[in-house]
Amino acid sequence: MKTWVTILGFAAMSVAAHGHPVRAEGQLPSHVLYVGKTKTPRAEQFIGFFKKHFADVTVVDRERFQPKSTDDADVVVFDWSQSEGSLETTSIPFGRLEDWSKPTVLLNHSGLLVAGHWQLIGGAG
Repeated sequence: MKTWVTILGFAAMSVAAHGHPVRAEGQLPSHVLYVGKTKTPRAEQFIGFFKKHFADVTVVDRERFQPKSTDDADVVVFDWSQSEGSLETTSIPFGRLEDWSKPTVLLNHSGLLVAGHWQLIGGAG
């Protein structure tokens, strides 16, 4: 989990530089939006971790996610597993690459899903 603090910490640094207040001792000032299958032990662990280290945490189930919900988020964390549905039939909730601008961390198979749909390097192999 220390790796996630480092990764998300770097993503949060640009936000911290803009003067967002830290709400609790040791918390990073970022607003993290977790998008995934929220009723799983895996999601609960990530959510608990984020709440411990970040000032604001919003949780949205992948099936109910709307891109508009990212408006207040500084970083989006997308957690998806191929066991939840096939790559061919699962749509990416972010829409088109040209319309997506939020800093995003891709967990599990979401990198493959997003790269495949957006035709980026990493979508095969």
